[in-house]
Amino acid sequence: IPSKVGFVENLRLAGIRLISLNTAVEIKGGAVPVKAMITTEVSVAVASDLQHIHVNAGVTLVGRPSKESFENPNPDESILNLALQYQALYVMKDVSNPIELVEEHGQEIAALGTHMLWPYIRSQVQTTTVSMGLPPVTMPMYIAAIQQLQQDDSPTKVILGD
Repeated sequence: IPSKVGFVENLRLAGIRLISLNTAVEIKGGAVPVKAMITTEVSVAVASDLQHIHVNAGVTLVGRPSKESFENPNPDESILNLALQYQALYVMKDVSNPIELVEEHGQEIAALGTHMLWPYIRSQVQTTTVSMGLPPVTMPMYIAAIQQLQQDDSPTKVILGD
């Protein structure tokens, strides 16, 4: 297994792909969703061929007309649901035990993959909301809370549009 500093040298990005995209919007009372709560999740797995590592980064976005709507949801309010997942595919070289590599460096690999995937996720969210005829949901360049994934595997939630 490579040293903690050098394990990245054994990974080569082979591709990035959109795995899933699901959207739905319901406009009620003429109020469009302008606030968004996003939940992010990242996972790392070794492919069955033992030659590739998959980093999956997903975002679930719920849009509502106001920030208060998240605390007290009203079924008569507009809502936007958007869920997407991107995958970074890494090829491993000179790795004798890929499962051990992921076990030892999974958090670092997740952070690396998320940095690579975030611009794609950000662009897809903005493009999709505009294509739906809604105000664009502009996500930050990089959500600092995602960095917590390096220590914690639980989903990260952030409300945008403040």
